[in-house]
Amino acid sequence: MASPYAQAAGGAAETYGDEMLADEDYALYPAFLDGVLEGLGPRATIVDGCELTYNRMISRAFANFRKWAHAEGLKLSKVPHLYEKRMKYAMGIWPGFRSDNPGMWDPKKPDANLFTPDNLAHAVHNAMAAGDNFAWV
Repeated sequence: MASPYAQAAGGAAETYGDEMLADEDYALYPAFLDGVLEGLGPRATIVDGCELTYNRMISRAFANFRKWAHAEGLKLSKVPHLYEKRMKYAMGIWPGFRSDNPGMWDPKKPDANLFTPDNLAHAVHNAMAAGDNFAWV
């Protein structure tokens, strides 16, 4: 649940007051998330998919993003004790990252892609290490 107000993933963010949220596209998101957190059954979990980690490969990058997303989520929640208890994280990896750009992804030449087979194996390992037993590819 990375904040929609940060300029770039991993950047410092301000505390978000209700006044600032009023005119934003995501204005209802904090209340929605808090409502879900408050209404969850005792065994339910919410998993943040951390989609801004698509192009990450190294452990430190995943860990830093998780730390940032967690801090941003806590700022937006008015039930931080529930957020801490119920929010889990899964790093996302997109092997064909930016495959919409010519030359960025070629399934016929996997060793020429950003995520070579070896890079993908390392990225999945690092994503699993930074997440809460979840990663998605």
